[in-house]
Amino acid sequence: MAAQYSVPEATQRVLDQGIFKNPRLRHNIPEGAAEVAAKSVKFLGNNQPSVPVNWRFAKSVSALKAYEASVLSLLIQKKYKADVGEIRIDTDHASLFFMTPLIAQIIGEDGKPKPFSPMDPNTYKIIPNFDKHDTAGLYRGLATSIYKSRDGRYFHLHGSLNTDPTLTALGLPIRDPSITQFDAAVARIQGKVEQFDSADIDYLMNEKYKQAGCIPLTKEEYFSSESGKANYDAGFYEITKESKPSSALRPLAGLKVVDLSRIIAAPAISRSLAEMGASVMRVTGPDLADLSAVHHDMNWGKWNSHLDLKKAEDKEKLWALISEADVIVDGYRPGVLEKHGFGRDAVFEAIRVRGRGIIYVRENCYGWHGPWVHRSGWQQISDACCGISMGFWRAMGLEEPITPIFPNADFCFVISTGIRGCVGVLHGLIQRAEQGRSFGVDTALNYYSTWLAESVGEYPADVWADLWERHDKSVFRHYENMKKMFATVLPAMFQKDGKTLFQPQFFEVRKAEAIGATFVFPKPILQFVDKTVDLHFDVGTRGNGIDAPVWPTDLNVEVVKVDV
Repeated sequence: MAAQYSVPEATQRVLDQGIFKNPRLRHNIPEGAAEVAAKSVKFLGNNQPSVPVNWRFAKSVSALKAYEASVLSLLIQKKYKADVGEIRIDTDHASLFFMTPLIAQIIGEDGKPKPFSPMDPNTYKIIPNFDKHDTAGLYRGLATSIYKSRDGRYFHLHGSLNTDPTLTALGLPIRDPSITQFDAAVARIQGKVEQFDSADIDYLMNEKYKQAGCIPLTKEEYFSSESGKANYDAGFYEITKESKPSSALRPLAGLKVVDLSRIIAAPAISRSLAEMGASVMRVTGPDLADLSAVHHDMNWGKWNSHLDLKKAEDKEKLWALISEADVIVDGYRPGVLEKHGFGRDAVFEAIRVRGRGIIYVRENCYGWHGPWVHRSGWQQISDACCGISMGFWRAMGLEEPITPIFPNADFCFVISTGIRGCVGVLHGLIQRAEQGRSFGVDTALNYYSTWLAESVGEYPADVWADLWERHDKSVFRHYENMKKMFATVLPAMFQKDGKTLFQPQFFEVRKAEAIGATFVFPKPILQFVDKTVDLHFDVGTRGNGIDAPVWPTDLNVEVVKVDV
Protein backbone atom coordinates (compact mmCIF):
# COMPACT_ATOMS: atom_id res chain seq x y z
CA MET A 1 0.00 0.00 0.00
CA ALA A 2 2.87 2.38 0.80
CA ALA A 3 4.12 1.98 -2.77
CA GLN A 4 0.96 3.73 -4.03
CA TYR A 5 1.83 6.89 -2.12
CA SER A 6 3.21 9.74 -4.23
CA VAL A 7 5.30 12.50 -2.66
CA PRO A 8 4.83 14.90 -5.64
CA GLU A 9 1.05 14.38 -5.62
CA ALA A 10 0.89 14.83 -1.84
CA THR A 11 2.94 18.01 -2.19
CA GLN A 12 0.49 19.40 -4.74
CA ARG A 13 -2.32 18.80 -2.24
CA VAL A 14 -0.37 20.59 0.49
CA LEU A 15 0.14 23.58 -1.83
CA ASP A 16 -3.52 23.71 -2.85
CA GLN A 17 -5.25 22.84 0.41
CA GLY A 18 -2.60 23.58 3.01
CA ILE A 19 -1.61 26.99 1.63
CA PHE A 20 -3.87 28.60 -0.96
CA LYS A 21 -7.19 27.31 0.42
CA ASN A 22 -6.13 27.31 4.07
CA PRO A 23 -8.48 29.68 5.98
CA ARG A 24 -5.67 30.55 8.40
CA LEU A 25 -3.45 31.77 5.56
CA ARG A 26 -5.72 33.19 2.87
CA HIS A 27 -5.87 36.70 4.34
CA ASN A 28 -2.14 37.15 3.73
CA ILE A 29 -1.70 35.50 0.33
CA PRO A 30 -1.15 37.95 -2.55
CA GLU A 31 -4.01 38.07 -5.00
CA GLY A 32 -3.13 36.10 -8.11
CA ALA A 33 -0.49 33.87 -6.48
CA ALA A 34 -2.66 30.74 -6.59
CA GLU A 35 -3.39 31.25 -10.29
CA VAL A 36 0.32 31.68 -11.04
CA ALA A 37 1.14 28.47 -9.17
CA ALA A 38 -1.58 26.51 -10.96
CA LYS A 39 -0.23 27.65 -14.32
CA SER A 40 3.52 27.46 -13.73
CA VAL A 41 4.55 25.11 -10.89
CA LYS A 42 5.15 21.41 -11.57
CA PHE A 43 6.27 18.84 -8.98
CA LEU A 44 8.30 15.76 -9.82
CA GLY A 45 10.40 13.26 -7.91
CA ASN A 46 10.39 9.79 -6.42
CA ASN A 47 7.04 8.57 -5.08
CA GLN A 48 8.47 7.27 -1.82
CA PRO A 49 9.85 9.58 0.89
CA SER A 50 13.51 9.25 1.86
CA VAL A 51 14.11 11.32 5.01
CA PRO A 52 13.47 9.00 8.01
CA VAL A 53 11.21 11.34 10.00
CA ASN A 54 7.47 10.84 10.40
CA TRP A 55 6.68 14.49 9.69
CA ARG A 56 6.35 15.29 5.99
CA PHE A 57 9.36 17.60 5.72
CA ALA A 58 9.91 17.12 1.98
CA LYS A 59 6.32 18.10 1.25
CA SER A 60 6.49 21.15 3.48
CA VAL A 61 9.64 22.58 1.93
CA SER A 62 8.55 21.74 -1.62
CA ALA A 63 5.15 23.38 -1.13
CA LEU A 64 6.73 26.43 0.51
CA LYS A 65 9.23 26.82 -2.32
CA ALA A 66 6.31 26.59 -4.75
CA TYR A 67 4.57 29.36 -2.81
CA GLU A 68 7.78 31.40 -2.95
CA ALA A 69 7.98 30.80 -6.70
CA SER A 70 4.40 31.95 -7.22
CA VAL A 71 4.91 35.21 -5.32
CA LEU A 72 8.25 35.85 -7.05
CA SER A 73 6.59 35.23 -10.41
CA LEU A 74 3.78 37.59 -9.46
CA LEU A 75 6.30 40.32 -8.61
CA ILE A 76 8.05 39.78 -11.96
CA GLN A 77 4.73 40.03 -13.79
CA LYS A 78 3.87 43.29 -12.09
CA LYS A 79 7.34 44.85 -12.32
CA TYR A 80 8.62 43.61 -15.67
CA LYS A 81 5.42 42.50 -17.46
CA ALA A 82 7.11 39.14 -18.02
CA ASP A 83 5.90 35.54 -17.74
CA VAL A 84 8.48 33.22 -16.16
CA GLY A 85 7.03 30.07 -17.71
CA GLU A 86 7.21 26.61 -16.14
CA ILE A 87 8.90 26.15 -12.75
CA ARG A 88 9.89 22.62 -11.77
CA ILE A 89 10.42 21.46 -8.21
CA ASP A 90 11.92 18.02 -7.64
CA THR A 91 10.80 16.90 -4.18
CA ASP A 92 13.93 14.77 -3.72
CA HIS A 93 16.10 17.78 -4.54
CA ALA A 94 14.02 19.91 -2.16
CA SER A 95 14.66 17.40 0.63
CA LEU A 96 18.29 18.56 0.63
CA PHE A 97 17.29 22.13 1.49
CA PHE A 98 17.16 21.64 5.25
CA MET A 99 20.42 19.70 5.43
CA THR A 100 22.69 21.90 3.29
CA PRO A 101 25.11 22.85 6.12
CA LEU A 102 25.65 19.15 6.79
CA ILE A 103 26.23 17.89 3.25
CA ALA A 104 28.39 20.73 1.93
CA GLN A 105 31.68 19.69 0.37
CA ILE A 106 34.88 21.60 -0.29
CA ILE A 107 37.24 21.02 -3.20
CA GLY A 108 40.60 19.90 -1.80
CA GLU A 109 44.08 20.65 -3.10
CA ASP A 110 43.87 17.45 -5.15
CA GLY A 111 40.84 18.84 -6.97
CA LYS A 112 38.46 16.34 -5.41
CA PRO A 113 35.45 17.16 -3.22
CA LYS A 114 35.49 16.13 0.42
CA PRO A 115 33.10 16.79 3.33
CA PHE A 116 33.46 20.26 4.84
CA SER A 117 33.69 20.09 8.62
CA PRO A 118 33.18 23.60 10.07
CA MET A 119 34.12 22.36 13.56
CA ASP A 120 37.55 21.17 12.39
CA PRO A 121 40.19 23.68 13.59
CA ASN A 122 41.90 23.30 10.21
CA THR A 123 38.93 25.05 8.58
CA TYR A 124 39.02 28.10 10.87
CA LYS A 125 41.37 29.88 8.47
CA ILE A 126 38.56 29.64 5.90
CA ILE A 127 35.58 30.35 8.17
CA PRO A 128 36.73 31.92 11.49
CA ASN A 129 35.28 30.32 14.62
CA PHE A 130 32.86 32.57 16.51
CA ASP A 131 31.84 29.93 19.05
CA LYS A 132 33.25 32.15 21.76
CA HIS A 133 31.76 30.10 24.60
CA ASP A 134 32.56 26.50 23.58
CA THR A 135 28.96 25.48 22.98
CA ALA A 136 30.08 22.53 20.85
CA GLY A 137 32.01 20.74 23.60
CA LEU A 138 30.60 17.49 24.99
CA TYR A 139 29.48 18.63 28.46
CA ARG A 140 28.51 22.19 27.51
CA GLY A 141 26.89 21.02 24.27
CA LEU A 142 24.52 18.76 26.20
CA ALA A 143 23.09 21.80 27.95
CA THR A 144 20.97 21.78 24.78
CA SER A 145 18.77 18.69 24.99
CA ILE A 146 15.58 17.30 26.51
CA TYR A 147 15.56 16.04 30.11
CA LYS A 148 12.93 14.59 32.43
CA SER A 149 11.74 16.80 35.28
CA ARG A 150 10.53 15.91 38.77
CA ASP A 151 6.82 15.93 37.92
CA GLY A 152 7.25 13.39 35.10
CA ARG A 153 7.10 15.93 32.29
CA TYR A 154 10.11 16.87 30.21
CA PHE A 155 11.94 20.13 29.66
CA HIS A 156 13.97 21.18 26.63
CA LEU A 157 17.06 22.98 27.88
CA HIS A 158 18.91 25.20 25.42
CA GLY A 159 22.34 26.66 26.01
CA SER A 160 21.94 29.19 23.19
CA LEU A 161 25.27 30.78 22.19
CA ASN A 162 26.54 30.76 25.77
CA THR A 163 25.72 27.84 28.05
CA ASP A 164 27.04 29.55 31.19
CA PRO A 165 23.62 30.86 32.34
CA THR A 166 21.94 27.47 31.75
CA LEU A 167 24.53 25.53 33.74
CA THR A 168 24.64 28.19 36.45
CA ALA A 169 20.86 28.06 36.82
CA LEU A 170 21.10 24.31 37.38
CA GLY A 171 23.84 24.71 39.98
CA LEU A 172 26.40 23.00 37.76
CA PRO A 173 29.96 24.09 37.00
CA ILE A 174 30.23 25.91 33.70
CA ARG A 175 33.05 23.55 32.73
CA ASP A 176 33.94 20.06 33.90
CA PRO A 177 37.02 18.55 32.23
CA SER A 178 36.51 15.31 34.18
CA ILE A 179 33.48 14.46 32.04
CA THR A 180 34.66 12.86 28.83
CA GLN A 181 31.84 10.42 28.07
CA PHE A 182 28.42 11.18 26.59
CA ASP A 183 26.47 9.14 29.14
CA ALA A 184 28.29 10.76 32.05
CA ALA A 185 27.48 14.25 30.77
CA VAL A 186 23.81 13.33 30.29
CA ALA A 187 23.60 11.84 33.79
CA ARG A 188 25.16 14.95 35.34
CA ILE A 189 22.65 17.31 33.75
CA GLN A 190 19.68 14.95 34.12
CA GLY A 191 20.42 14.67 37.83
CA LYS A 192 19.92 18.41 38.22
CA VAL A 193 16.91 18.84 35.94
CA GLU A 194 14.97 16.13 37.76
CA GLN A 195 15.15 18.21 40.94
CA PHE A 196 12.73 20.73 39.37
CA ASP A 197 9.09 20.54 38.40
CA SER A 198 8.67 21.40 34.72
CA ALA A 199 6.85 24.69 35.37
CA ASP A 200 9.52 25.81 37.83
CA ILE A 201 12.46 25.16 35.52
CA ASP A 202 10.53 26.78 32.67
CA TYR A 203 10.22 29.97 34.72
CA LEU A 204 13.81 29.73 35.96
CA MET A 205 15.32 29.49 32.49
CA ASN A 206 13.05 31.83 30.53
CA GLU A 207 12.20 34.56 33.00
CA LYS A 208 15.11 34.64 35.44
CA TYR A 209 18.11 33.59 33.36
CA LYS A 210 16.71 34.66 29.94
CA GLN A 211 17.75 31.39 28.32
CA ALA A 212 15.71 29.50 25.75
CA GLY A 213 13.78 26.45 26.87
CA CYS A 214 10.26 25.04 27.01
CA ILE A 215 8.07 22.20 28.23
CA PRO A 216 7.43 19.90 25.24
CA LEU A 217 3.74 19.97 24.35
CA THR A 218 1.48 17.99 22.10
CA LYS A 219 0.07 19.99 19.22
CA GLU A 220 -3.32 19.94 20.98
CA GLU A 221 -1.75 21.36 24.14
CA TYR A 222 -0.03 24.10 22.17
CA PHE A 223 -3.14 25.17 20.26
CA SER A 224 -5.10 25.35 23.53
CA SER A 225 -2.37 27.38 25.26
CA GLU A 226 -2.57 31.15 25.62
CA SER A 227 0.26 31.59 23.11
CA GLY A 228 -1.28 29.15 20.65
CA LYS A 229 -4.62 30.94 20.75
CA ALA A 230 -3.04 34.40 20.46
CA ASN A 231 -1.01 33.46 17.36
CA TYR A 232 -3.48 31.11 15.68
CA ASP A 233 -4.55 33.53 12.94
CA ALA A 234 -1.06 34.87 12.21
CA GLY A 235 -0.63 32.59 9.20
CA PHE A 236 2.83 32.31 7.62
CA TYR A 237 3.67 35.93 8.33
CA GLU A 238 1.91 39.17 9.17
CA ILE A 239 2.27 42.34 7.12
CA THR A 240 1.56 45.72 8.65
CA LYS A 241 1.86 49.02 6.86
CA GLU A 242 3.23 52.23 8.30
CA SER A 243 0.49 54.41 9.68
CA LYS A 244 1.61 57.28 7.38
CA PRO A 245 1.76 57.27 4.05
CA SER A 246 16.47 45.46 -12.70
CA SER A 247 15.54 42.81 -15.23
CA ALA A 248 13.28 39.83 -14.76
CA LEU A 249 16.36 37.59 -15.00
CA ARG A 250 17.59 38.89 -11.61
CA PRO A 251 14.33 40.25 -10.21
CA LEU A 252 15.80 41.74 -7.03
CA ALA A 253 18.96 43.19 -8.60
CA GLY A 254 19.76 46.56 -7.04
CA LEU A 255 17.69 45.84 -3.93
CA LYS A 256 19.73 46.57 -0.79
CA VAL A 257 19.23 44.48 2.34
CA VAL A 258 20.70 45.12 5.80
CA ASP A 259 20.86 41.79 7.62
CA LEU A 260 20.98 42.19 11.42
CA SER A 261 20.89 38.55 12.46
CA ARG A 262 22.77 35.49 13.62
CA ILE A 263 22.35 31.69 13.67
CA ILE A 264 20.09 30.16 10.92
CA ALA A 265 16.47 31.29 10.58
CA ALA A 266 16.79 35.02 9.91
CA PRO A 267 20.03 34.64 7.89
CA ALA A 268 18.14 32.17 5.70
CA ILE A 269 15.75 34.98 4.77
CA SER A 270 18.46 37.27 3.46
CA ARG A 271 20.23 34.36 1.75
CA SER A 272 17.07 33.66 -0.26
CA LEU A 273 16.83 37.33 -1.23
CA ALA A 274 20.49 37.27 -2.30
CA GLU A 275 19.82 34.23 -4.48
CA MET A 276 17.25 36.35 -6.33
CA GLY A 277 19.75 39.15 -6.95
CA ALA A 278 19.54 41.37 -3.85
CA SER A 279 22.69 42.97 -2.42
CA VAL A 280 22.99 42.02 1.26
CA MET A 281 25.16 43.64 3.92
CA ARG A 282 25.17 41.52 7.05
CA VAL A 283 26.19 43.32 10.24
CA THR A 284 27.24 41.65 13.49
CA GLY A 285 29.12 42.82 16.57
CA PRO A 286 32.84 42.05 16.75
CA ASP A 287 32.48 40.63 20.26
CA LEU A 288 29.26 38.67 19.69
CA ALA A 289 29.23 34.89 19.57
CA ASP A 290 27.73 33.32 16.47
CA LEU A 291 27.02 29.90 15.01
CA SER A 292 30.00 29.89 12.66
CA ALA A 293 29.37 26.19 11.97
CA VAL A 294 26.76 27.30 9.40
CA HIS A 295 28.53 30.34 7.92
CA HIS A 296 29.82 28.33 4.96
CA ASP A 297 26.16 27.87 4.00
CA MET A 298 24.25 30.86 5.42
CA ASN A 299 26.62 33.60 4.20
CA TRP A 300 26.37 33.03 0.45
CA GLY A 301 25.46 36.22 -1.38
CA LYS A 302 26.34 38.50 1.53
CA TRP A 303 28.99 40.94 2.52
CA ASN A 304 29.77 40.57 6.23
CA SER A 305 30.79 43.53 8.38
CA HIS A 306 31.31 44.36 12.04
CA LEU A 307 29.79 47.28 13.95
CA ASP A 308 29.74 47.86 17.70
CA LEU A 309 26.43 49.54 18.53
CA LYS A 310 27.79 50.69 21.87
CA LYS A 311 29.87 53.20 19.90
CA ALA A 312 28.25 56.36 18.53
CA GLU A 313 30.38 56.33 15.38
CA ASP A 314 29.31 52.76 14.57
CA LYS A 315 25.66 53.66 15.09
CA GLU A 316 26.11 56.41 12.51
CA LYS A 317 27.57 53.88 10.07
CA LEU A 318 24.56 51.61 10.54
CA TRP A 319 22.19 54.52 9.94
CA ALA A 320 24.11 55.25 6.73
CA LEU A 321 23.53 51.67 5.57
CA ILE A 322 19.84 51.82 6.50
CA SER A 323 19.35 55.15 4.72
CA GLU A 324 20.00 53.43 1.37
CA ALA A 325 18.39 50.08 2.21
CA ASP A 326 15.15 48.61 0.88
CA VAL A 327 14.90 45.79 3.43
CA ILE A 328 16.03 45.23 7.02
CA VAL A 329 16.09 41.76 8.58
CA ASP A 330 16.00 41.72 12.40
CA GLY A 331 16.71 38.29 13.89
CA TYR A 332 17.47 39.29 17.48
CA ARG A 333 15.36 38.71 20.56
CA PRO A 334 12.41 41.15 20.60
CA GLY A 335 13.49 44.49 22.05
CA VAL A 336 17.25 44.17 21.48
CA LEU A 337 17.46 46.49 18.45
CA GLU A 338 14.95 48.87 20.06
CA LYS A 339 17.38 49.22 22.95
CA HIS A 340 20.04 50.40 20.52
CA GLY A 341 17.68 52.75 18.69
CA PHE A 342 17.13 50.61 15.58
CA GLY A 343 13.66 49.21 16.20
CA ARG A 344 11.01 49.22 13.51
CA ASP A 345 9.27 52.43 14.53
CA ALA A 346 12.58 54.32 14.79
CA VAL A 347 13.63 53.15 11.32
CA PHE A 348 10.25 54.01 9.79
CA GLU A 349 10.48 57.52 11.24
CA ALA A 350 14.10 58.03 10.17
CA ILE A 351 13.60 57.06 6.53
CA ARG A 352 10.33 58.93 6.07
CA VAL A 353 12.10 61.95 4.59
CA ARG A 354 13.71 60.01 1.75
CA GLY A 355 10.45 59.53 -0.15
CA ARG A 356 10.34 55.73 -0.47
CA GLY A 357 9.39 53.08 2.03
CA ILE A 358 11.33 50.21 3.56
CA ILE A 359 10.46 46.60 4.43
CA TYR A 360 11.37 45.72 8.03
CA VAL A 361 11.31 41.97 8.78
CA ARG A 362 11.28 40.66 12.34
CA GLU A 363 11.76 37.00 13.25
CA ASN A 364 11.32 35.34 16.62
CA CYS A 365 10.43 31.92 17.98
CA TYR A 366 7.04 32.05 19.68
CA GLY A 367 5.18 34.57 17.52
CA TRP A 368 4.25 38.20 18.00
CA HIS A 369 1.19 37.80 20.20
CA GLY A 370 0.56 36.32 23.63
CA PRO A 371 2.65 35.81 26.78
CA TRP A 372 5.81 34.34 25.21
CA VAL A 373 6.69 37.07 22.69
CA HIS A 374 9.73 38.15 24.71
CA ARG A 375 11.21 34.69 25.11
CA SER A 376 14.33 33.52 23.35
CA GLY A 377 13.93 30.46 21.18
CA TRP A 378 15.55 28.17 18.66
CA GLN A 379 14.34 25.61 16.15
CA GLN A 380 14.48 22.76 18.69
CA ILE A 381 12.43 24.83 21.11
CA SER A 382 9.78 25.46 18.46
CA ASP A 383 9.65 21.74 17.68
CA ALA A 384 9.11 20.96 21.35
CA CYS A 385 6.58 23.75 21.85
CA CYS A 386 4.26 22.91 18.95
CA GLY A 387 4.02 19.12 19.18
CA ILE A 388 6.63 18.16 16.59
CA SER A 389 8.93 16.50 19.14
CA MET A 390 6.00 14.67 20.75
CA GLY A 391 4.90 13.40 17.35
CA PHE A 392 8.38 12.06 16.58
CA TRP A 393 8.58 9.94 19.73
CA ARG A 394 5.11 8.52 19.19
CA ALA A 395 6.10 7.46 15.69
CA MET A 396 9.01 5.50 17.18
CA GLY A 397 6.82 3.88 19.82
CA LEU A 398 8.33 5.72 22.79
CA GLU A 399 6.85 7.89 25.51
CA GLU A 400 9.27 10.79 25.59
CA PRO A 401 9.67 13.90 23.39
CA ILE A 402 12.48 13.72 20.83
CA THR A 403 13.68 16.53 18.60
CA PRO A 404 13.43 15.57 14.91
CA ILE A 405 16.72 15.18 13.15
CA PHE A 406 16.96 18.20 10.86
CA PRO A 407 16.59 21.99 11.44
CA ASN A 408 13.41 22.10 9.38
CA ALA A 409 11.79 25.08 11.12
CA ASP A 410 14.84 27.32 10.63
CA PHE A 411 15.01 26.82 6.88
CA CYS A 412 11.35 26.22 6.09
CA PHE A 413 10.43 29.29 8.04
CA VAL A 414 11.73 31.40 4.66
CA ILE A 415 12.49 27.36 4.78
CA SER A 416 9.71 28.53 6.95
CA THR A 417 11.37 31.62 8.39
CA GLY A 418 14.10 31.18 5.85
CA ILE A 419 11.09 30.59 2.86
CA ARG A 420 8.17 32.40 4.53
CA GLY A 421 10.22 35.41 5.59
CA CYS A 422 11.44 35.75 2.02
CA VAL A 423 7.90 35.45 0.68
CA GLY A 424 6.82 38.08 3.20
CA VAL A 425 9.46 40.43 1.80
CA LEU A 426 8.34 39.77 -1.79
CA HIS A 427 4.75 40.40 -0.74
CA GLY A 428 5.82 43.60 1.01
CA LEU A 429 7.74 44.77 -2.06
CA ILE A 430 4.63 44.30 -4.20
CA GLN A 431 2.61 46.37 -1.74
CA ARG A 432 5.33 49.01 -1.46
CA ALA A 433 5.35 49.42 -5.24
CA GLU A 434 1.57 49.79 -5.27
CA GLN A 435 1.13 51.94 -2.16
CA GLY A 436 4.49 53.64 -1.59
CA ARG A 437 4.63 52.98 2.13
CA SER A 438 6.91 51.20 4.57
CA PHE A 439 5.80 47.72 5.60
CA GLY A 440 6.58 45.47 8.52
CA VAL A 441 6.78 41.70 8.12
CA ASP A 442 6.56 39.57 11.28
CA THR A 443 7.26 35.85 11.19
CA ALA A 444 8.17 33.19 13.72
CA LEU A 445 9.48 29.66 13.97
CA ASN A 446 6.20 28.63 15.56
CA TYR A 447 4.26 29.91 12.55
CA TYR A 448 5.92 27.20 10.49
CA SER A 449 5.81 24.49 13.15
CA THR A 450 2.07 24.93 13.75
CA TRP A 451 1.42 24.82 10.00
CA LEU A 452 3.51 21.64 9.73
CA ALA A 453 1.59 20.06 12.60
CA GLU A 454 -1.88 21.11 11.47
CA SER A 455 -1.83 21.42 7.67
CA VAL A 456 1.00 19.15 6.48
CA GLY A 457 1.04 16.49 9.17
CA GLU A 458 2.65 13.08 9.35
CA TYR A 459 2.94 10.30 6.78
CA PRO A 460 0.13 7.74 6.70
CA ALA A 461 0.91 4.86 9.06
CA ASP A 462 1.82 2.40 6.31
CA VAL A 463 4.08 4.90 4.53
CA TRP A 464 5.91 5.72 7.77
CA ALA A 465 6.24 2.02 8.65
CA ASP A 466 7.87 1.34 5.29
CA LEU A 467 10.14 4.41 5.55
CA TRP A 468 11.24 3.53 9.08
CA GLU A 469 11.82 -0.11 8.12
CA ARG A 470 14.02 0.96 5.19
CA HIS A 471 16.17 2.92 7.65
CA ASP A 472 16.63 0.06 10.14
CA LYS A 473 14.03 1.42 12.59
CA SER A 474 16.56 3.71 14.24
CA VAL A 475 15.34 4.81 17.68
CA PHE A 476 16.58 7.90 19.50
CA ARG A 477 16.20 9.05 23.10
CA HIS A 478 15.11 12.37 24.54
CA TYR A 479 18.62 13.33 25.68
CA GLU A 480 20.30 12.64 22.33
CA ASN A 481 21.04 15.94 20.64
CA MET A 482 21.22 16.66 16.92
CA LYS A 483 24.97 16.17 16.78
CA LYS A 484 24.57 12.58 17.95
CA MET A 485 21.58 11.92 15.68
CA PHE A 486 23.40 13.24 12.61
CA ALA A 487 26.20 10.73 13.14
CA THR A 488 23.65 7.91 12.82
CA VAL A 489 21.24 9.19 10.21
CA LEU A 490 23.42 10.87 7.58
CA PRO A 491 25.63 7.82 6.80
CA ALA A 492 22.48 5.68 6.56
CA MET A 493 20.87 8.14 4.16
CA PHE A 494 23.96 8.22 1.94
CA GLN A 495 23.93 4.42 1.89
CA LYS A 496 20.22 3.79 1.44
CA ASP A 497 19.00 6.91 -0.36
CA GLY A 498 22.08 8.03 -2.27
CA LYS A 499 20.69 7.33 -5.73
CA THR A 500 17.50 9.23 -4.91
CA LEU A 501 18.64 12.19 -2.81
CA PHE A 502 22.24 12.77 -3.83
CA GLN A 503 21.96 12.77 -7.60
CA PRO A 504 24.80 14.69 -9.31
CA GLN A 505 22.36 16.96 -11.17
CA PHE A 506 21.12 18.29 -7.81
CA PHE A 507 24.52 19.86 -7.04
CA GLU A 508 26.70 22.71 -8.28
CA VAL A 509 30.22 24.03 -7.70
CA ARG A 510 30.50 27.51 -6.14
CA LYS A 511 33.61 29.63 -5.73
CA ALA A 512 34.07 31.78 -2.63
CA GLU A 513 36.82 34.11 -3.82
CA ALA A 514 36.98 36.14 -0.60
CA ILE A 515 38.24 33.10 1.32
CA GLY A 516 39.94 31.26 -1.53
CA ALA A 517 37.73 28.18 -1.37
CA THR A 518 35.51 26.21 -3.73
CA PHE A 519 32.47 24.33 -2.44
CA VAL A 520 29.89 21.86 -3.68
CA PHE A 521 26.29 22.66 -2.64
CA PRO A 522 22.78 21.74 -3.76
CA LYS A 523 21.51 23.85 -6.66
CA PRO A 524 18.57 26.25 -6.19
CA ILE A 525 15.38 24.27 -5.62
CA LEU A 526 13.37 26.33 -8.11
CA GLN A 527 14.26 25.38 -11.66
CA PHE A 528 12.93 27.81 -14.29
CA VAL A 529 12.62 25.67 -17.40
CA ASP A 530 12.87 28.56 -19.89
CA LYS A 531 15.81 30.17 -18.00
CA THR A 532 13.68 33.25 -17.45
CA VAL A 533 15.03 33.66 -13.91
CA ASP A 534 18.65 33.05 -12.97
CA LEU A 535 18.97 32.11 -9.30
CA HIS A 536 22.54 32.33 -8.05
CA PHE A 537 24.74 34.20 -5.59
CA ASP A 538 26.69 37.22 -6.85
CA VAL A 539 28.97 37.17 -3.79
CA GLY A 540 30.74 34.15 -2.31
CA THR A 541 30.42 33.00 1.28
CA ARG A 542 32.75 34.12 4.08
CA GLY A 543 33.02 34.51 7.83
CA ASN A 544 32.02 37.51 9.92
CA GLY A 545 33.69 40.92 9.77
CA ILE A 546 35.51 40.67 6.43
CA ASP A 547 33.87 43.63 4.68
CA ALA A 548 33.69 47.35 5.39
CA PRO A 549 30.24 48.47 6.64
CA VAL A 550 29.44 50.68 3.63
CA TRP A 551 27.49 50.20 0.42
CA PRO A 552 29.95 49.84 -2.46
CA THR A 553 29.49 51.85 -5.64
CA ASP A 554 29.78 48.61 -7.61
CA LEU A 555 27.24 46.13 -6.22
CA ASN A 556 29.06 43.28 -7.98
CA VAL A 557 32.29 43.70 -5.99
CA GLU A 558 33.38 40.57 -4.11
CA VAL A 559 34.84 42.29 -1.03
CA VAL A 560 33.80 45.73 0.23
CA LYS A 561 36.76 47.90 1.19
CA VAL A 562 36.93 51.45 2.48
CA ASP A 563 38.17 53.84 -0.19
CA VAL A 564 41.45 55.41 0.84
